[in-house]
Parts: sequence; C-alpha cells; structure tokens
Amino acid sequence: MNKGIAMARGRFALFLNSGDILHANAACFIRQLKMQSDQTMVIGDALLDFGNGNKIKRRAKPGWYIYHSLPASHQAIFFPLSGLNVWHYDLQYKISSDYALAAKLYKSGYAFKKLNGLVSEFSMGGVSTTNNLELCRDAKKVQRQILRMPGFWTGLSEYLRLRTTGKTKTLYGKT
Repeated sequence: MNKGIAMARGRFALFLNSGDILHANAACFIRQLKMQSDQTMVIGDALLDFGNGNKIKRRAKPGWYIYHSLPASHQAIFFPLSGLNVWHYDLQYKISSDYALAAKLYKSGYAFKKLNGLVSEFSMGGVSTTNNLELCRDAKKVQRQILRMPGFWTGLSEYLRLRTTGKTKTLYGKT
C-alpha cells in the first residue's frame, strides 16, 4: 500500500484488495470527487459479496463512527493524497492498518464526507473478515493509541465488534 501511495498522482486514492472490484455505477460517484475538498475522506456505500450471488449493501455511516470502526468499507473510502503524503499505512496493525490510517487522518483534521452511491464490491472471506480476534485486538489498539479513547469505551466497542464479526463469519460458514 505504501509503495502505491508513493507512486500515486492526483487528489484521491482508493484501495482495493484482490477479489474486490469497482461497482458498475462507480463512475457516477467518482465524477463527484472533483468538487470535494482535498482535506476530506470521501466515503460511499459498498456491496459485501458473500459468494453464490449473495450480496448485501453496506451503507456508509456518519464520520463519528470512526470511534467504533471505519464509517465505510475501506474499498469505499477515497483518501486525500494530501493526507497520504503525511500519514502512511502503519504495518504494526496487521489487519486494521486501514482503520489506523483513517483514524490518523481524522485526528489530524481530515473529515469524512458521505456521498450517495455505490463505490465497490467487497469480497468477503479475506484476512480481516476471517480473523476476527486479531481484528478486534488491532482495532482496540487503534482506539487507545490513535483515537485516545477511554478504556470503558474501547472495551464496549470490542464487545460489540466481537459480536458482529462472529455473526458475519457465521453468514459465510467460517466459524
């Protein structure tokens, strides 16, 4: 990711993993980027692809949701290059480096702005969706070290995340 950031040109960058694709209507969303501030993380909706034609829309949430998790799938976040030139993917977060990056940008004054529309289709079953215990540990570390959240709130967030990631694993048979 950091090598890609170093080579990136333009105003925004989007990160897709193998198996992820831009949604067919993504061009409509992308056209709206030219009117957005370089000090904003622009977020949209994503389709979670569970395989066998089973897809669920994940709507982007308000920016304050960063205190629990990413407000949108990272495949639906356009990161401003002005921020990526300062903050990079932190490799100490093996699974939640995208969450850590967004949290650093947010704490540095980069707001989230939701635009309507689908950006990507996210293939479920990757590392972040199958290793929920490490995901929860990483996320708690981001909340304590970057977002500076009190222990009670990080504990509550971890509890809720364990419940939701466990349900997600059950949906695609990874229990």
